[in-house]
Amino acid sequence: MVTAFPPKITILLWVLAVASAFPAVPAEPSEQAGGGQSRQQVRIAEVGGDGIILTEDGAEIVLAGLDQAYRLVAPNKLYVALLRRQKNRSPDWTVVAARSDRYGRLTGQVHAGDGLWLQEHVIQRGAARFAGGVATPDSRRALLAAEDAARRAGNGLWGSGHWMVYDAGAPRDIPNGFRIVTGTVRRVARVGRMNFVNFGDAWRTDFTAGSRLRSVSGADETAGPLPLRALEGRRVRVRGVVRRYNGPYLEIVTPDQIELLGAPSE
Repeated sequence: MVTAFPPKITILLWVLAVASAFPAVPAEPSEQAGGGQSRQQVRIAEVGGDGIILTEDGAEIVLAGLDQAYRLVAPNKLYVALLRRQKNRSPDWTVVAARSDRYGRLTGQVHAGDGLWLQEHVIQRGAARFAGGVATPDSRRALLAAEDAARRAGNGLWGSGHWMVYDAGAPRDIPNGFRIVTGTVRRVARVGRMNFVNFGDAWRTDFTAGSRLRSVSGADETAGPLPLRALEGRRVRVRGVVRRYNGPYLEIVTPDQIELLGAPSE
């Protein structure tokens, strides 16, 4: 049975889940390929019906960057089936850029026995969505590309009507829960320690994203971070847990929850 948490607890779980999975020191590029990264061999004992992956020595494995792995959504049967299929083919997996989170779980980019990158695989099949908290630009770009391809092809839950990208200009249509929302930023306002990314003029009813971050990754990541205020007039896609705080509100805790989709408007 899936436990339904109140909105305040849900957003707290989201913040803790992603923050704990996001390394304090960014990994080097090619995280998904394992170049120069720490690699830990694990033997999988079980993939539970809730999608939790356990090793033979009792450790829990977290597939960094996935809504399913962060438990932001109810587990779906396709996600569990894909992981069980890989486990049955070979229980010997590899965790690249391996680290322990604050709960003692082993997190990183996970490869099956034949080398298959599991995060990319389940996203391509439409069994999971990118949720943020991935350290390297290479991994982030690859997972977002896999999600975009799955969405366009209608794979898995993208084709079932369960998942969609919401329009920030239609805030009443954006339900609570983990959502992906696209729109043009009207204004970025700083209130105390919080930045509010406003997608409309009526902040009491329009869609808003909030963050303590001061910058996000730009389209050209070699040019360095982009201040949040520079998002004004930009078309962006944001992802995270939506709750009601006046209008629909989404908390941004890692820079890769924001994608730049277009050049600034005139």
